[in-house]
Amino acid sequence: MAGATRRNVRTPGTWAPYPWPPTRSAPGRCIGSHCDTGPREGRAAPRFIPVVNTAEARRTFRDVRVAHVASLLPGGEPHVVPLWFVWLDDAIYVSCRRASVVRRNLERDPRVALEVERGSAWTEQAGALIRGTAELLPSDHAGAKKALSAWFDKYRSELAGRGFAAYTERVGEPVVFRVRPDRLSTWIHAQAPPGSRDPGPP
Repeated sequence: MAGATRRNVRTPGTWAPYPWPPTRSAPGRCIGSHCDTGPREGRAAPRFIPVVNTAEARRTFRDVRVAHVASLLPGGEPHVVPLWFVWLDDAIYVSCRRASVVRRNLERDPRVALEVERGSAWTEQAGALIRGTAELLPSDHAGAKKALSAWFDKYRSELAGRGFAAYTERVGEPVVFRVRPDRLSTWIHAQAPPGSRDPGPP
């Protein structure tokens, strides 16, 4: 995410909502706890980064189709793969193949990071980076069953027709791991357009 401004926040805490599409602030004005001081000479205008809590981030990014999941290989190198996920009230649940590298990595070292993003035009793109500890769940675990039910609802269109048969042929029964965010970072490319006005306090 070159050029994006990041803001790191720890959970739990009290933060302002993260609306979508993103709220934009005019230079030199404040919205909530964030002040946009406007462009400095020779520098690009700062991006407006809403401060978020986990619930607002979940509502913003839960319909994203893929999370990029980073785990650690035996030698300490990062291993990143795109995986399907559901972001429920209590945690993020991610599916992977039973024989996958990511599953072996998490069995050895449960530290994990997930990145999700949305938006098409550069000025619309936003994302979240979640760091936490992964917990591999057995198939009969109540959390795994709940997550898979939501997972099938979310990816119903991808699994329509021959999709489900092809998925089961190649993947079989997915393994589910649960991630409760320890640290949440957000980034956004949106910035105040010329001539924009401060909408005032909420």
